[in-house]
Amino acid sequence: MNVRGIAVFAGAALVLGLAAWQSVCTVDNGERGVIERYGRPVRDLLPGLHLKLPFGIERVRRVPGPERSLPMPIGYRLIDEKLGRAPSGPLKEWLTGDSNIVEIKASVLYSIRDPRAYLYGVSTVTDLAPNSQEPRSPAFALRRLAESALTEIIGGLPVTQVITGGAAKIAVAAKSRIQEDADALGLGVEIVRFQLLESGPLESVERAFLDVQDAKAKRDQGRSLAETSAAEKLSKARRDARSMRQKAESSAKRRILEAKSRADQFLALHQAVGDANSPSAIAWRQEKIQQLLQLTKIQIVPASPETPAVVYTDR
Repeated sequence: MNVRGIAVFAGAALVLGLAAWQSVCTVDNGERGVIERYGRPVRDLLPGLHLKLPFGIERVRRVPGPERSLPMPIGYRLIDEKLGRAPSGPLKEWLTGDSNIVEIKASVLYSIRDPRAYLYGVSTVTDLAPNSQEPRSPAFALRRLAESALTEIIGGLPVTQVITGGAAKIAVAAKSRIQEDADALGLGVEIVRFQLLESGPLESVERAFLDVQDAKAKRDQGRSLAETSAAEKLSKARRDARSMRQKAESSAKRRILEAKSRADQFLALHQAVGDANSPSAIAWRQEKIQQLLQLTKIQIVPASPETPAVVYTDR
């Protein structure tokens, strides 16, 4: 075999070896892959060993699998956190429903549910600011969806609820809203959790804000005490009124019964003595005379030649 034949053979072997090497791809555990042919997705890949067309005809794009949760910082950037730098004002400031400005630091945990939608569902947009370190889509789109949802939710709440006891309510509402907007955009992600890490007033007005909150707390406490006292007095007045009404009703019923009893006795007496010569009238008079004699002490003064006898009755 001459030199030319050897060169052709070596070249062919090299091309075949390179083709074989480029025809094999691996997707690691915890990843998902999408094979694209000339920039268009053609099939999805699960973890394992796969074949593809070589020489750039097909290439593999890999994304974290759905079992992995990815963080998306809101109100700060991970690079600033690692370098110990404070985030810029516009990045961390939100306007509440009562026109106060609060600083918020939050985190969105998400997983990639649909690799194709995640990789190809959103155009390659990013922040237009010069020298921006904003991640490109779809992470950029997810950040903007989260900021939009948080802006709307915070804008409908008073500052006290945002700072004190509204973290749970904000987290539930934000998670639901971000998921709804991500599905509408076709982002292919699932929001695992929204967590409000920090919330507070601006550092420059924190002292004044705390003073205002203390004054409001004292006002609310005084109002609560006044309302409690008023409620107790009203309750006592109602109890006294019920007691007086019950006594009045009881007294009225008793008087009515007594009046009815006297009326019945009068009617019975009238019927008994209506005819003076009737047997019942004679019997009634005899009964009354007998009762009177039982209660009467009789004294007799003997008669004298000058005066007749006198009979005295003494009860």
